[in-house]
Amino acid sequence: MMMCSSTGVILLLASTEDLASKAQQQALLDRGGWDPIAPPEEGTEAWANGRVHLWLVREGFLQLDDIDERWAAGGAPPASELIFLSRHAAASGKPCLTVHPRGGPSLRASADTLVRGGGRGGMLPPPSRRLAALYRELYAMKKADALPTGFDVSLEATHHGPVVRTPACFLEI
Repeated sequence: MMMCSSTGVILLLASTEDLASKAQQQALLDRGGWDPIAPPEEGTEAWANGRVHLWLVREGFLQLDDIDERWAAGGAPPASELIFLSRHAAASGKPCLTVHPRGGPSLRASADTLVRGGGRGGMLPPPSRRLAALYRELYAMKKADALPTGFDVSLEATHHGPVVRTPACFLEI
């Protein structure tokens, strides 16, 4: 079992299966300061900007249990924190930037629910230490009218996987 360390890298994860995730990944790379690094798995890409690493994976996030262990098993430095760059979907259809922890809080979650949303019923892995700061920054941007027109911000409840041992959160558009 991998133990997380506050001295590890901050690992941002992007997915080729998620257009919003890819857009966030590209926006980060476009800001500059990123150097390509050897990815921990064949067929993936990775970059580093100081202590922050960015890994582009092929799979969708919800079923990526133990992705933190896969990162380290591939020879990458251990991650102290994971931030999943992802797409947000709401029943309202309203554009929103949101942040949330991950996990499956219900002990009675149906097998179908877990297949769709990943995770394990009753398992709430540790949240990212940056969760509140990310939300406060989004909220401050909203108050300052610094977001695209029509976008709202939200701090969502835990509602899906993947299961990881490293503190993590989702940052969604």
